This record gives sequence, structure tokens and C-alpha cells, in this order.
Amino acid sequence: MKASVPRFASKTSKRIDVSSGTGSSEKYIKKYLPNVSIFSIDISEESIRVAKKENESFSDIVFETFDGVNIRFDRKFDIIFIANVFHHISRAQQYKSMKAINSKVSDSGFLMMFEHNPINPLTLWVAYHSDYKFDKEAKLLHPLYCRKLLNESGFKKRMIRFIVFFPGFLMCLNKFEKYLHKLPIGAQYYYIARK
Repeated sequence: MKASVPRFASKTSKRIDVSSGTGSSEKYIKKYLPNVSIFSIDISEESIRVAKKENESFSDIVFETFDGVNIRFDRKFDIIFIANVFHHISRAQQYKSMKAINSKVSDSGFLMMFEHNPINPLTLWVAYHSDYKFDKEAKLLHPLYCRKLLNESGFKKRMIRFIVFFPGFLMCLNKFEKYLHKLPIGAQYYYIARK
């Protein structure tokens, strides 16, 4: 069974942002989803310090460090968001991390996980000149590997979509992307997954 596209914008939700970095996306989330309470985590203490400062005007955003596996919040979340993080986690630790994430999803909640698509040759080229250059342990996740990772970590309902088909100079073609989401050649893909 596939995961359905979630409709969460109109309700109050608790959302966790895994590897939030300096918290630059939180203000945009609050702009479009003002009723969402955000809990953001990152392994970098410096990033969390900057994120707290940049978002100090929000009373319902919480930032905490974590060790890459253990999420210290004693609650479950309606939305868990992970963007281009898992290719920086060693393969040996990915299953442990994903199972810990699964344990924090509420019964009606879901995971949104974005990753770079190694099937796309331009994505691989960019990865070799950025992600791989600065992180020797980085390894892009093939969409089929990611499906296996999610399934074996307890996310039994999954839906994949491929995105970012056109470079910036062809931005005028972006309106056609919604018709291409099944083609595995987008520069990125994302999974929506449920237990």
C-alpha cells in the first residue's frame, strides 16, 4: 500500500526537522504553516546556537543537538522532515538512525525524506564536486536502496516522487514537472512514508 499525500497545512501539527543546520528554513515553514510547532535537531552545536539566535522571535520553535541517532524529545511527531542528510550518514549507522526516527512518528504521522538522485548523471557530477569533496564518507542513496532502508526500518507505506528536472536557465519549464514525477531522472527525489 502506498502512502497518501498528506494534507497537514490546515491543522495544528508537531514537526521535527532532522539536521536543521542553522535553522534557515524554519521561518518559511512558519510563514506558510503558522500553527505548526517545530522541533529542530542537528549534530552541530554551533549550528544550533546560530539557529536559536536567528529564530528567537518564535516561541514555538525548539532547537536541540543530538548524536545522530537518539532524539531526546519525549514525544511523537506528526511530520518528520529530512532533507539531503542520509547520504552523509555511514551505511552502518543509517538503519539505526532510521529506526530511531520511525519510533518518533505518531500513529497518523509521516516522514518526508529528500535525497539527491544518483541515477541523474548531473547530480553525480555535482556531488563529486561538492558533497564528496568535503565529506569523504558521503555516498548518495539510490532510490531503491532508500526504499529498502525505509521498509526495513518500519515504514511500510511509501510513495516516491522525482523532482528538479530542469536547470535554472530552463525555469520556464518547471510547470511541467508535476507530470514527470514518476520518471527516475530528476536531480532529486523524495519519499513520503508512513508506518
